[in-house]
Amino acid sequence: MIYLSLEEIVKLLYTDILISKPETLAEKCRNLGMKEDKFVDLNILGTLPEFDNGFAFIYETDNKVNARLEIIDKDGIIMQAGIQIIYPISVFSSKSTKHFKYLTNKLNEIYGAAMPMDMPGTKILNYGNENSVCYISISTVNKKKCITLKFGNRAFW
Repeated sequence: MIYLSLEEIVKLLYTDILISKPETLAEKCRNLGMKEDKFVDLNILGTLPEFDNGFAFIYETDNKVNARLEIIDKDGIIMQAGIQIIYPISVFSSKSTKHFKYLTNKLNEIYGAAMPMDMPGTKILNYGNENSVCYISISTVNKKKCITLKFGNRAFW
């Protein structure tokens, strides 16, 4: 399985969200050696605007943890792209804390200060500028730590 660092993924997603077509970003993921996976529409709560298509990929990130990258599009434009990392129970939670801190520092460099949102058991930070929005969360699901990072095209949000 291909390895891509957290830094590489942030750069890829933040850069490509506005300039690439969905299929172009998906092709980049394939060319990087990510394993294509079946996209599953989990928008059962209706939290996303209507979209046309989705792509999903699996790869390995820092500290040999598997991550899932997803891209969704509307009218041939990337609406949202992001990653989810679910840390196996055998992995110390310090890795998830370290990764979350690293990612929030990178997002602070890109966007400036975050707008925190409190939810029981979940820490969420929201970011945005005139072109894009972003959120990152860390939570515990079934005793596993989970980081979700999503970049969205401001035109849809």
